[in-house]
Amino acid sequence: MPNHFHWLLFVNDTEDSNSRHPLNQKIGTLFSSYTQSINKRYDRTGSLFQQKTKSIHIDSKKQAITTFFYIHQNPIRAQLVGEMADWPYSSVPDYMGKRRGTLVNKECAYSLLDLDSDSVTNKSKKDLDF
Repeated sequence: MPNHFHWLLFVNDTEDSNSRHPLNQKIGTLFSSYTQSINKRYDRTGSLFQQKTKSIHIDSKKQAITTFFYIHQNPIRAQLVGEMADWPYSSVPDYMGKRRGTLVNKECAYSLLDLDSDSVTNKSKKDLDF
């Protein structure tokens, strides 16, 4: 998205599955390092991101599937593209089998969400209620 992005992450944390603090801290470190690198490269100062990072704990498969499709339908809802697979910065073409990207772990997502490339393609044509 031009003004924000989404990640859907699965954390396999057996010690404290309700604690998001370590992940939030690591993402904060990632953003800070990225900001410092961009600022150094372009001889600038200040923040790159307007708002603080938000995280939502997803605790059901239904909520995870809804979030998966919400993320991928975001460019349609913003009227940036007509179909999910048309947004060049989306992972949905990888999930649909139209692109061989390496950023997503399709097999893990398919397993956790009970999806496959056909179901992603079929559901991408429906407007899910959010």
